[in-house]
Amino acid sequence: MKKIFYLASIAVAALVMGCTSGEEGGEIQQEEYTPATVSVEPSALNVAKTKGATATATVTSDSEVLSAEVDYSAASWLSAKLEGTTLTVTTTAANTQPAARVGVVHISAGEGINTTTIDVTVTQALEDEIAPTLALGAKEAKLGGAEAALAIISYESNMTDVTVAVAEDGKAWLKAEKDDKNITLTALSANESDAERSTTVTVTAKNTKGTAISETIAVTQDKKAAEGTIAIGATVEGGVLFWISEDGKKGKVLYPYGEKKPWSPKVINGASADVAEAIDPEDGTVNVAAMKAFATANSVDFAATFPAAAYCDNIAGGGWYLPARKELVALFEAYNGTKAEEATEDNHENITAAELAARTAFEGYILACAADGTILDPKKGTGDSAFSSTQASATNAWVIRWGKYMETKDNTGKHSNSRYARCIKVVNL
Repeated sequence: MKKIFYLASIAVAALVMGCTSGEEGGEIQQEEYTPATVSVEPSALNVAKTKGATATATVTSDSEVLSAEVDYSAASWLSAKLEGTTLTVTTTAANTQPAARVGVVHISAGEGINTTTIDVTVTQALEDEIAPTLALGAKEAKLGGAEAALAIISYESNMTDVTVAVAEDGKAWLKAEKDDKNITLTALSANESDAERSTTVTVTAKNTKGTAISETIAVTQDKKAAEGTIAIGATVEGGVLFWISEDGKKGKVLYPYGEKKPWSPKVINGASADVAEAIDPEDGTVNVAAMKAFATANSVDFAATFPAAAYCDNIAGGGWYLPARKELVALFEAYNGTKAEEATEDNHENITAAELAARTAFEGYILACAADGTILDPKKGTGDSAFSSTQASATNAWVIRWGKYMETKDNTGKHSNSRYARCIKVVNL
């Protein structure tokens, strides 16, 4: 028994000694943190405007591991290489921009955690004389006689320094503004005279050397409308006039507010939501009457079953209804300033200047009617859409989209909460 204990003790001692030896022999050697030193002289380089222009700098470091990398933002026009301690930068494209441009080259020295990186800036000179260009979408603009009447004219230039100036004789009644693609002309007051009034707007593009090019827009504002004249955009009986009959005696107006409402549920009393008589393309009152008859025949509440139509039906004063599909098309045409088939098939930001002017003006009509009114479109992407009262199928209703214009009956589920109810009514003029 003592012999066994003795042998076990020797084994444990040997094991302990073995572990101790292993730890000493296998000790983890941590990498020493000693950052490499690096400097570049000069640290800012200038190169000529032409392709193939070069400049050099000297790199000093305590490490033999060196590299140079052009920042991605300048990779289209600049390259860099290191040969020994000499950094050479080369332009791969001429500078045709209207201003000098600056790139960055990252210089790294060392390896692993000891790597140090510094930046060298490279400025490519401005072209001596880049001739400015300027093209206007139109050189004439005609405004309506009312205050806030406007026109929008597109322009293109290779310069960022573009200005617009109204001539002295028009400063009292006309404002000119620009963004990066359009010039907006707005009447500051109504033309109360019995004759048109006119002025000019000068558009100027200038380069950094001071060379400029100018174009002139001839602007005319209509004379004051005859007493009693009613035009598209007028506020009539609490709505915005968007359609006038050929004899001028009838009109249709848009309620200035709108809300997102479903057309109907997917099913009504466990059955199909098919309102077979609500298919009139021209007259929304026919379709709303069919919905009311359906509600009575099926013993369901009209307001709860047809929220979009009920929203219009409940507007104070009465006479408002959810428009039929062609009535919504007529509203779009007043809004866009074109026939529906002539509308630009693109998102709002890509429509023509003329369409933009028409839409902006119509938004003004809505806000003139009600300062907190609901405009038709948010002016981005494909835009908002509205239900018509015209049924397309048991599950879909005809829809009009305002931004990227579309009249459709496909994938337009009646139960959707994402489409607006926009209400109209017929008025006497």
